Amino acid sequence: MMKKYNSQATKWLVIPSLISIAMLITGVVCVIVDISDIISQIGLISLGGLFSILFIACCLAEGSRYLTIDDEKIDLPRGADINGKTALKRTVAAIDGINSIESALRKGNRIVTKDTNFYSLRMKDGAIISFTLYAYGKNEEEIISTLKKKIGRMKPIINVCNEPGTILKKSGSLDDGSAHGFLVVKKYPLLYAENLSRFDCPQQIYGLPFGKVPNKEYLGTDRDGENEYALNLKQQLSPEEQNLIARMKNGDCEIFTSEADALLFLGMISNADDYEIIHCRAVGCDEAYPRDYTFLGYDIGYPASNAEAFSIICDCMFICRWHGCDKEGTLFADDFNKLNENGLFDSFDDAYHYMVKYLNEDWSEKGDYYIFEIRRK
Repeated sequence: MMKKYNSQATKWLVIPSLISIAMLITGVVCVIVDISDIISQIGLISLGGLFSILFIACCLAEGSRYLTIDDEKIDLPRGADINGKTALKRTVAAIDGINSIESALRKGNRIVTKDTNFYSLRMKDGAIISFTLYAYGKNEEEIISTLKKKIGRMKPIINVCNEPGTILKKSGSLDDGSAHGFLVVKKYPLLYAENLSRFDCPQQIYGLPFGKVPNKEYLGTDRDGENEYALNLKQQLSPEEQNLIARMKNGDCEIFTSEADALLFLGMISNADDYEIIHCRAVGCDEAYPRDYTFLGYDIGYPASNAEAFSIICDCMFICRWHGCDKEGTLFADDFNKLNENGLFDSFDDAYHYMVKYLNEDWSEKGDYYIFEIRRK
């Protein structure tokens, strides 16, 4: 069954079009019945005719921006972006050719522009089709929901690198608990202060500890979370808290699947004010994210874990604890400048290109990487 969605503007343009046509008809009627007010006749006919042509033309143009989805394809209006180039014609993507759907929230200035979701279809042939759905108003969520149902459940994408310059993509498991969920992590200013004494940098490189105050914060996964063996847990635990600790020791809570569990664990930590809760979701994963959490950006790292997260953004450009960065501190300068105020990438493409560049270095950490969407209240 095909579903068709019209631009919200089409509905609004119908109203002034009908009013303009009514003005034109009124003017013609005035001429026929020979009303003596010539100025009114000319005004109604002229304005009615002019606005009728204008609004009807706009209505027809906007009407051509319809979007359709059926069992075989999605038909997008002109203006979609294909591999970085704007398509001047309609774009048709086969449902069985779509590998994954990704979204990124771009902040507006709240005056002229508003926050907008940008969607990307990653095709099995390697093509990337990007588009927005703001023109469809309240139908935006229904369109994405319908498209995901047509495709079927999506699996998280794992980027596997075992040798420099070679990255293989594979699909993770739908049951992979490390691909999405909540983490309890240390607040960055405290983490920065704890690591400052380890660094002796003659010059400021990227976001490495240099002065007493960080020049940029990192709000991703690699922030020294706590686990069930933490020494700073409360001595007296309730039965519910004891049950959570038992589940964590059993390996059931490497990452919390519910915010309630994350809040419960945070409450067990004696210095809870030093920590915060974030939500991470691997690109390709179709698990819902909490709607009251704000998108912070993209991080790149190993499968998430409360106590053992590893991020190539943090380890290379903020707090080097394992492999670090290039000695000159210049190789990733452009990438560092693309990081937002949260120390994360605003776009998936920037995150992916950085990952490829990093993994091309002989000294970099090899392994299985997710690109995570990071959110926080």
